[in-house]
This record gives sequence, structure tokens and C-alpha cells, in this order.
Amino acid sequence: MKESLFGRVFLMPGRSLLEQDIKQIRQRMLQWVFEYDELRYKDVVFLENQFYLHLGEDHLALLEKHYQAEYLRRLIKDVEVNQYLDIDESKRKLDRQFKTYQVKIQEEKKKIDEAITWSYEPEIPIEDSRLMRKYYRKAVEALHPALHPLQSQTQKQLFQTAVSAYKRNDLSILEMVYDNLQEEYVQERRYSLAEMVDLRYALLAASYEVQLEIAKVRSDCPYAIRYHILVEEHCERIRQGMRAKVERLEAKILVLESKLRDLTS
Repeated sequence: MKESLFGRVFLMPGRSLLEQDIKQIRQRMLQWVFEYDELRYKDVVFLENQFYLHLGEDHLALLEKHYQAEYLRRLIKDVEVNQYLDIDESKRKLDRQFKTYQVKIQEEKKKIDEAITWSYEPEIPIEDSRLMRKYYRKAVEALHPALHPLQSQTQKQLFQTAVSAYKRNDLSILEMVYDNLQEEYVQERRYSLAEMVDLRYALLAASYEVQLEIAKVRSDCPYAIRYHILVEEHCERIRQGMRAKVERLEAKILVLESKLRDLTS
């Protein structure tokens, strides 16, 4: 008896139907992908710089006091557990364990410096800003890897050039990329039917992922406190809250330092 092929074969959709479906998926994705890049490279950068410019020093002070209080608490705990402990050895051990805190503090200081530098940069003319958005959107439409997962290495490099220029607000480089989009080496090649099936699947998966990433960016700090950062009276309320926490931590540190002296005297 001849073996049945049921469940082992499927009908391949026609090329024209696949091309139409892929085009529609890309059209829907374009706005999401462009929005995501706008959030990452423009909106979030602006908000983060505003946060560190207006609240960075207080945020850094709060982080440093929290580190100091936790360090003392752990040191006291070690001394209480082992009364014959070498205090210097315990400090060296804690320094290694708290290295991530120290790295975080250095990162915060760097972000504050970057925000101050950013605040002195000249404002971009509105017309230049519009042109950059136009050129970058065209680059996204033609070259973004989420929209074109089967692209060549040359196309990937050209898109990375566009991303780098967009981050730096380099209008001339974005214009160069825009002009190159018409060149033959940038045009999308003709795919086989099997490649088109894989491309459609990759686009559907990417469309789901990019929507999740947009939601994640919008929920992250400082984006989540956008309104509070940009309204001075709300910003001041956050600042005062941080300073109150610093004062409580300073009082706690005095108590811990006194207890450590008693234990080691």
C-alpha cells in the first residue's frame, strides 16, 4: 500500500500573494520601528539628560549615602558574627562585593557630566530637524534590519551609518545616506519563494517584538516620570524627596558608625 503524504505536505502560497502580504506587514511595522528609534535616540536621550541636569546631583548623593549605609551595616554584621575578625580584611572583602555599587556611582557621575555638556550644545534649527527625521525615516523604510532581515552586509553598514548620524544630529551624513538609497547596490534583491516564506515569518515575529520594546521603553525611568521632569514644581518635589531620604540615611550612618566604634574598641 502506498504511504500517505497527509500531514507531510502543504500548499505554497503564490509569489504575488506573498509579496502583497510582506508589503502590508512592512507598512504596518514602519511606524512602530520608527517610533521605537525616535524613543531610543531622541526622546529618551532628551529626558535622561533633563533628569541628570536637574536631579542628577541629588540622585548621586542618595546613591552614595545608600552605599555607605549598606556597607557599614554589612561590616557590623561581620564583626558581630566573628569577634576575632580582622577588620581590614573584612573591608577588603566588602570592597570586592560592593564593586557594582562603585561602578554605578561612577556611571552616575559620568551621566551628570554628559548632561551638563549636552545643555551647552546649540539648538538644532527646526528645518534641519525635520529634514533629519525625513531622511532617517526613509533609511528605516529601506534598510532597517527589522523590516529587511535578509539584507546584505553593505545594506547593514549603510543603515548603521544612518543610525550613527541620527544620534549625532549630522544632517550632511543623513543626506548622503538618503541619496544612496537610490543606488542599485542598496535595492532589495529578488527572493526565492522559500526565502519569502521565511521573510514573512521573520517580519511577523519582529512586529510583535518591537511593540513589546516600545512598551518597555515607555515604562522605564526616566520616561515614566516625563511629566515630573519637565514641570519645575514637580521636579522640585522629587528633589526635596531625595534630600529628605539623604538626611535620614545620614542619621542612620551616624548610628552605624557609633555602633562600629563600640564593637571594635
